[in-house]
Amino acid sequence: MNINDKNKNKIKNLNYIYIYILILLSLYFISSISISNSMQDDIYINIFTGLSVFILVINVLSYYQITQSFFGGYNIYLIIGYFFWNGQSLLKLLNIDEKYYRSLLSIDNTSILKAELYLCLFLTIFHLGALVYIYFKPNCIIKLSKSKIEISMYNKSIRIVALLLMITSAFFYFDTLVQNAIISSQMGYGRLYNYDQIAVVKTSIENIFEYLAAFFVPGLILLYISTENQKHYKYLNLLFMVIIALNLVAGTRNGAVILIVVLLWLRHNFYKEFKNLKIFIIVFFIGIFLITILNTISLTRNMQQITIDYFIGIFMNNLTNENPIIKLISDMGNSGLPLIWTMDLVPSIFHYKLGLSYLASFLAIIPSLLLNGFSLTQEANLAEWLMKVKNMNYGPGYSLVAELYYNFGWMMSFMGLFLGAFFCKMLYYNKKEDKLKSILNGGFVAIFMYISLMSSRDSLYLIIRNSFYLILLPGLVIKLVYAMLSKFHK
Repeated sequence: MNINDKNKNKIKNLNYIYIYILILLSLYFISSISISNSMQDDIYINIFTGLSVFILVINVLSYYQITQSFFGGYNIYLIIGYFFWNGQSLLKLLNIDEKYYRSLLSIDNTSILKAELYLCLFLTIFHLGALVYIYFKPNCIIKLSKSKIEISMYNKSIRIVALLLMITSAFFYFDTLVQNAIISSQMGYGRLYNYDQIAVVKTSIENIFEYLAAFFVPGLILLYISTENQKHYKYLNLLFMVIIALNLVAGTRNGAVILIVVLLWLRHNFYKEFKNLKIFIIVFFIGIFLITILNTISLTRNMQQITIDYFIGIFMNNLTNENPIIKLISDMGNSGLPLIWTMDLVPSIFHYKLGLSYLASFLAIIPSLLLNGFSLTQEANLAEWLMKVKNMNYGPGYSLVAELYYNFGWMMSFMGLFLGAFFCKMLYYNKKEDKLKSILNGGFVAIFMYISLMSSRDSLYLIIRNSFYLILLPGLVIKLVYAMLSKFHK
């Protein structure tokens, strides 16, 4: 990209910033007007749902025009996140059968309307933060001074750390995954969620094993991005597919879908780009097939003693009589409910926290042993807070949108600018950067994509904690190993 193109992108970015400021001011004006009883008809909900879709579309298109990266991590997160935050309202807008948004039918229209308006505000502020970050981000300078030896040594450093992570965590990761797959295939998916038969209180040792298991997928991602032999990519792709298949059998639908998305992103950026429509069509139909499997798992996960024939029968019914995409969006859209519930509780019963949960999310990284047993997790884990307040016997999940309202409400929601800038920074990837920086940054983007999507049903604290342990610490070790190899090479 030459200087003129960079200047054009700067101007284009600045124009979008002005546009989003105008949209933001308009939404603030609308939010300052009390929602009257005359606005309780479904048409007003549909209007704001349609507005949120419009904002999402211009978010995606503006990011693509500025970065020339449509299949970027930021766009992927934004699109998938929207289905979590507003999936059921979207289905209602499209006039889909009401059985797919049954959760909304028990909620009054005023509460839904307020949540839709706040989502529009969030999408605008979040993306404005991303645009501001890109605008002030220094233009990348392509450095050609790195020799092939240095690049190879850097890849070797990443591979060493990746293999250490995988070797350390492989047993614990596959032990849990394979056991769940065996239990699911033999006794039904419901056996995994039967709290009367399975102890839910974990010992300290079990927590340590779970902590170690979390390093396997990041290690696999780092190994993928540092592989220099093209043949090795095929084996790594196969390993990914085995893990995805085990997740499907074990009934962990979210994990399977997220691994598929991460694998496609890695393949596009490090192995072979999707350059033509044919590839996208193939991927689309494969996606339909996998989504159908996921929905079949959803229907059978609580059944015990299920047979293969029965599973195949339900699968064929889903593939022909039921729309798997709609069912998946409906399931994901349940995560929009925490925003509605939070808006009913705050500030009428609880005060705005003014950023306390965000502060607690960062401080929760500190082990409780160093704080004499004191833990800030209770201030950051808003899903657990909501479950206790609503007296639920299951975890309702949470969302970034609900957390922003929980902390800042309407008028201070502009603090979400920092949230958008943070996600854009963590998901920004440019192949044209310095080769060494590009390799490791690509791995970190993929890991953060995996972390953030896996935490779509939760507040920020899980993303922060996992980013520290699964990105920052491995990154420091990689740089240390690279420094040692460079010293020995000299």
